[in-house]
Amino acid sequence: MGKRKVVIRVVVLLFMTLTAAGAGVYFGVLNPMFHEINKDSPQEVLDQPKEEKMPLKFNILIIGTDKGKALTDVMMLASVDSETHKIHLISLMRDTRVKVESYFTKLNSVYRHDKLDGLIGAVKELTGSPVNYYIMMDFEGFRNIIDTLGGVEFNVPQRMKYTDRVQGLKIDLQPGMQVLDGNKAEQLVRFRRYIEGDVQRTRVQQDFVKALFEQKKDASYLLKAPELFQELSKSCKTNITLNILLKNINEINNMSQYDLETHKMPGEGTYVGDVSYFLPYLDESYPVFQNYFLGTGEPSSKKYTDMTGAKWPKGWSHNTKEETTSKKS
Repeated sequence: MGKRKVVIRVVVLLFMTLTAAGAGVYFGVLNPMFHEINKDSPQEVLDQPKEEKMPLKFNILIIGTDKGKALTDVMMLASVDSETHKIHLISLMRDTRVKVESYFTKLNSVYRHDKLDGLIGAVKELTGSPVNYYIMMDFEGFRNIIDTLGGVEFNVPQRMKYTDRVQGLKIDLQPGMQVLDGNKAEQLVRFRRYIEGDVQRTRVQQDFVKALFEQKKDASYLLKAPELFQELSKSCKTNITLNILLKNINEINNMSQYDLETHKMPGEGTYVGDVSYFLPYLDESYPVFQNYFLGTGEPSSKKYTDMTGAKWPKGWSHNTKEETTSKKS
């Protein structure tokens, strides 16, 4: 479990990337940085608006990669609603069971096999929601950005301690309220040894994101825009361009008025044979995404979530129509 590097850099990217657009004086500095950030963005699978003016409601997929940039151990979908001034956020479990070609695997490995296009396609199937924009970043960038922002005050829920020498990972956090610098924040979001497993891990991550958002959405952090974008250019990929940011300055300036609301993906962690998975309750999940994430319900065409031929845990009874059919076959 310790080898599975978990990095979270969600709303700090969503918010600080957008907010820094107000500092137009930095255009000459930011433009070449964005050239690197925007390179190789997939186009066909994204539901990106044709105009550079962001719509009133849109979704952003936030992705955190491991050190080797092969596994996407953090995946969150954020939906921004400028009418209600709310951001809805939901974690997509890294262990979610999906299909790649003819075999079953975990959602966090789709990127390694089918690159970003495949990962976005899998997320759209799981959620029935559009992906208008994406932000992908590695954990080193996350650590540096937290330091640039001056750390985050957070209540660590329990004693966290273990060492993984192979991965060069040492986690040693005491419980209680404290200011987490980049190194300690990374320890927090990579910790996995919870009684409830990944379900509890994502809950702690979401709590951290909420604290990060509330503490860093003040306009004074615009002064750190050059440092933040310098780091983003080294560790971040996104289809959000500088022109998009500049054309949405008015709404971005209102970001401090937004509230962040988190949601839980219906499902359960269990074993299928000797492999641990998160099995989503898709019949309960699609309504959540319809209500908060611009979802349109279960997709008519499936590739990564086609469970035909799948084996299920003993006694498994929570099935969609397709799952029930494949279980009986």
